Amino acid sequence: MTDARDTPGVRAETAGGVIAVDRAIDLLDAFRWGDDGLSLAELANRTGLHKTTILRLAVSLQAAGMLARSIGGEFRLGANILKLSAILRASQRLDREAQPFLEKLAAECRESASLFIRDGEARICLARAEAEQSVRDAPRRLLPLALDDTSAGLVLRGLEGNWVGEAGTPFRPIFTSGVTDPQTASLSAPVFDAEGDIVGSMTVSGPAFRLTAEIARQHAPKLAVQAEAFSASLGYRAEMPPTRSTAPRKERRASQTAKNGTR
Repeated sequence: MTDARDTPGVRAETAGGVIAVDRAIDLLDAFRWGDDGLSLAELANRTGLHKTTILRLAVSLQAAGMLARSIGGEFRLGANILKLSAILRASQRLDREAQPFLEKLAAECRESASLFIRDGEARICLARAEAEQSVRDAPRRLLPLALDDTSAGLVLRGLEGNWVGEAGTPFRPIFTSGVTDPQTASLSAPVFDAEGDIVGSMTVSGPAFRLTAEIARQHAPKLAVQAEAFSASLGYRAEMPPTRSTAPRKERRASQTAKNGTR
């Protein structure tokens, strides 16, 4: 029995969508982290679509630059996917996106919560939710600070430190106290983007007499949950191994290519 939805030229609509578009999305969504290319058989296995349907969809996707095919016949994502990804990353407003997560974290920990980003050899407090405490840490927003050995500085540089909380997770926080100010302590976890690069440090900070190592251990799971949720909103997926690097991947690839060329 022939399904009209698989007949060339027939464009069937679902409730709120178009089947051909849904299937094209399924086809693109079949690609996973680490895939260099997929055969027609593997795409059929992952999507449940007939091979003839996949080939029809591939024609349109290739014409739009969303899909490409190698000489060997394997399919891979096209250049326009990278273009859209770059546009998305450039258009994202980290400060605006971070605010709900910071506010929830500040309410749960009853300490100030901030998002720090790296700007060259400085760190900047991009967004902040104040603690409901009369005595609190208060870094000024958008003012360049030293990329030091505070928890935020260590996270932004992809370095290790005094880990607290559950091991084995990329969002495990680092705790520091009295590094640049003897009266201030902080707890920080990385924020990853869709490519697994560190784009920020989500930080809980407060007076050292209140934010002790013991209290930091209690706050660590709360921070890890919010850092992971914010990262997921930026496109990070748990199955993707993070790089723990703050250098964009294209810069690291260029650097590696240069090194290989001088060997």
